[in-house]
Amino acid sequence: MERVGNRQIMSRKKFMLQVGKALITPWPTSRLLLPLPRSLQFLITTVGNIPSPGSAAGSPGTSFSDSRSALVRCCECPVKSDKKTRHRCNKCVKPMCPRHLYPVCGDCI
Repeated sequence: MERVGNRQIMSRKKFMLQVGKALITPWPTSRLLLPLPRSLQFLITTVGNIPSPGSAAGSPGTSFSDSRSALVRCCECPVKSDKKTRHRCNKCVKPMCPRHLYPVCGDCI
């Protein structure tokens, strides 16, 4: 970067890279909120240099699983299917399997 007076002038290449990243970052971030295979989540977080949603897990109301929390039956699945999950709705904190979980559950929409 060059300095002109009190301002720093950024190179065109660096500016274009920052603009490009700012334009594409919202899409992979929103994709990470959906249930995806781990390999695809890993690819999105490494290529896009985006923090993984699992790092936000553990606080109440997060939809992502905490590896230390106990498995609980999904409240939307039939009892006989016995689907266990660590995921929870963002608003009501009900346990939801990835099939039923979006940023919020159907009841909170």
